[in-house]
Amino acid sequence: MSGPPDPTRGSPISERLQYLKGLAGKSGARGVIFYDVKFCEPELFDLPQLRAGLQAAGIPSLTVEVDLNDAQPHQVLTRIEAFVEMLT
Repeated sequence: MSGPPDPTRGSPISERLQYLKGLAGKSGARGVIFYDVKFCEPELFDLPQLRAGLQAAGIPSLTVEVDLNDAQPHQVLTRIEAFVEMLT
């Protein structure tokens, strides 16, 4: 229970947003990638608000949904590469 704010434990979105902004600031990250498992509804419901909050703070974000049973498709890798290039 001492981990970071988490939607499955009922952490408020505002707490999770502050955590992400703090983490980005401490690490010097210029963007956030949300790497979510398909149909993981607790996280997916909150993504629009989290992404809007990050955007308001000047932190771009990318959402990638994956299926754990599938190999990593090249389309996902290309999207991540394009996002990283946009940040540099």
